[in-house]
Amino acid sequence: MPRPYIAAVVILLSGALPEALSGSPQDALYDADHRPGLSELATPDSTLGTAVGQVGSQGSPIPFAQISVKGLGRVLEADAEGHFLLDELAPGSHVLLVTAMGYETLERNFEVQPGTCTFLDLELRPSAVQMNPIVVTGTMRETFVSESPVKVDVVNVRFLQR
Repeated sequence: MPRPYIAAVVILLSGALPEALSGSPQDALYDADHRPGLSELATPDSTLGTAVGQVGSQGSPIPFAQISVKGLGRVLEADAEGHFLLDELAPGSHVLLVTAMGYETLERNFEVQPGTCTFLDLELRPSAVQMNPIVVTGTMRETFVSESPVKVDVVNVRFLQR
């Protein structure tokens, strides 16, 4: 199901571009290369700008990445295909922060022009997920789980082979 914010942009444009509404809202905003299919996405207030884009890694989209503009206090989430829309941005330079589990945080500068749309193709690099260490302790004598003074989990060979 399309995100409401994407549908809202299509509704804004429906008067000027009725042919763009023949497909889904996603089709109206993105062509086959996932770049905006419309040359400009106008904002209702021509003194503000818009940024749209996609978050990906190694040619694949990253679903539900968190995207924020530094200093604005706005945080949004990309859709299942990594697409996002930032509207009502003041003209000038902004810093975008993008985070996703299993990827390095991306910090990227971008410029917004009044009344126009800026496309951002964001590429995240994979990173290892940091975890707390796990300690495994064993004993050489057999004992019943019910008699152990500490919590005990029994793991069989089949579980370890998965």
